[in-house]
Amino acid sequence: MKKLILLGLAASLAMVAFHTSSFNKPVGASEIAIIDGAERPEMIPDRVAYSLLFRLLSSGRNETEKQHLKSYIARIELRSDDDINALFSAAAEYARRVNSLDVRVNSVKEQENHHQARRSPKTQHLLQEMQAQYDLTVDEIVNSLSKKLSKDGEVKLNLFMDRRFKKNVKLRSSGAPIR
Repeated sequence: MKKLILLGLAASLAMVAFHTSSFNKPVGASEIAIIDGAERPEMIPDRVAYSLLFRLLSSGRNETEKQHLKSYIARIELRSDDDINALFSAAAEYARRVNSLDVRVNSVKEQENHHQARRSPKTQHLLQEMQAQYDLTVDEIVNSLSKKLSKDGEVKLNLFMDRRFKKNVKLRSSGAPIR
């Protein structure tokens, strides 16, 4: 069961990396530095960590996977069913809003000429606008979630994110998760 949860987390990391790593990155650009959450979890932005958590929690396709996800969030030690439901609801809202943005990003990426060394200024600007929409969406959902959680639930989730979740994340210096 633990392997399945870790596999799900890895898949979520890969999905976010695929979509966010090239919002602002020119085609052919090289990675400069890696931020390892295991060594410096404080360097992992909350926005990135929550987006990964939401992707993971919204990835359950069948009852078995959903049960594994429930086992995973048991690590957060939320005591209230209302808190657990709020977290799953936030993940579902995230998926609904970000999936449509992912489709738009993929469409823009497919239209660009992959033989160019750099993206056109128009494409770069469009991707930057989409990144801003993505960031705003994550921020709105996290803020909404914090209002729906009990005080205890909010404290437990924040501790989990800072002490456990971020330690499993690696980022490029640009803020994009490593594939």
